[in-house]
This record gives sequence, structure tokens and C-alpha cells, in this order.
Amino acid sequence: HEEEEVEEGAKKQPAKQEKSIKRNANLSSESAVFLNPGPIFPIVGQPFLINLAGQGRTAFLQVSVSLVLSDAKLQAEVERKLDIIKATIIEVLSTKSPEELNTTKGKNRALNELKDRFNEYLMDGEVSAVLFTNYIIQVG
Repeated sequence: HEEEEVEEGAKKQPAKQEKSIKRNANLSSESAVFLNPGPIFPIVGQPFLINLAGQGRTAFLQVSVSLVLSDAKLQAEVERKLDIIKATIIEVLSTKSPEELNTTKGKNRALNELKDRFNEYLMDGEVSAVLFTNYIIQVG
């Protein structure tokens, strides 16, 4: 069967594509990054094990992190600055409480804070998004 076409200006687009365009127009800027992500750079090695800020009790976060890069040319700079990036991850996440990181809003705030901090010192492009690819909180 033939796919229905919809007129849009001088171009014709299949109806299916038009629905996709309408759906994608409603995405947040963070979600839009994932439609066509740039290169993904996993921070390799053991997962980070980070002491969390707590009120008199011990809490740990085990986390693995990947960066979505705006451009492949940024990868060389990220590799050169890998220790700075790792230190930033520890610095930012160690200020968070387990209660804060147990909520979606708290995780998203931490991800955005990491992204903003990385972009302060990366010159060859930007980190479009930060991903937690492993995430475990343990409260003792």
C-alpha cells in the first residue's frame, strides 16, 4: 500500500515522518540530545566509589559515567583531561546526600551540574549530556 503524503511548503513528506517531527518538537533539550547523539565516551576503569554527604551515617555511591560529546574531535581533549574529569565527578557527587540522589530530580540536577562543570574547561567542543551507566547507593 502507498504511504499517505502530507504537503509542507514546496516539499512533500510522508505522514509518518510528519508525526515524528511533531512528536520530536515537544521534547526537552536534554531529550533532544538523544535523538542524534554525538560520540559517547565512557569513563573507563573501575566504577567510581564515592562517599556521600550524610547526617552522621555512612553512605556510598557506586557509579559509572559516560559523556555524550558534541564532536569526535573533543575526544582527544577529554582523554588529555581525564584525571581532571574524574576529579570533578568525585568533587561534585561527594557533596550530594543519598536522599538527594535517590530522586529523579536530584539525579538530573547532578548530571546537569557535571555537564556544566566539564564544559567550563573543555575548549574543542562541549559535553552534550552526562550519563550514569551504573548507579548504586548504599546507606550503612
